[in-house]
Amino acid sequence: MKLNYNNKIIKYAFFRELSEAKTFFINQKSRNKIFLDDTFGENHIVVNSFNSLTGEIYLSIGFCSERSINELNLLLWEEENKWIIEIDDCIYMISSLSAEIVTKFEVSTPLVGFYAAKNRLLVLEEANIKVLNSEGDVLQEKAIDLIDNYSLTDDGILNITTIEGEESQINLFKNN
Repeated sequence: MKLNYNNKIIKYAFFRELSEAKTFFINQKSRNKIFLDDTFGENHIVVNSFNSLTGEIYLSIGFCSERSINELNLLLWEEENKWIIEIDDCIYMISSLSAEIVTKFEVSTPLVGFYAAKNRLLVLEEANIKVLNSEGDVLQEKAIDLIDNYSLTDDGILNITTIEGEESQINLFKNN
């Protein structure tokens, strides 16, 4: 199945050798390219974003990881022209227009997921919450006990219950 999202198709290529991945990456005829040289691991991956009609490559990202491609998280934040990608213990926010790293930070606990709304990005970990703006600035951050349950309302309120029974709320659109 081809997934067409906002007239873009995402494809990846997987390599066992770094030299093969770099050669493939260099040969991509892409508007913008970035190889994340600060990533390590035995899995070498190149992800491309294509125009769904013409096949032109908008962005190529190359990296290495300890985890397989199926275990990594990628969010295309179209409204802000950003890609958010989790590679092992790091989150990268990359500009799809310039192929530059906007921000990079480490996660301290396993990632639950990403959620983008308006000009806010929620990064939800098992025991940490971050809300960032599209420039990569951390607007809110909160360490919590391990999450047992959570929900997100349409107006951007994250309700959390920890395994200890503590309940709290985070408003994505409020700056602390």
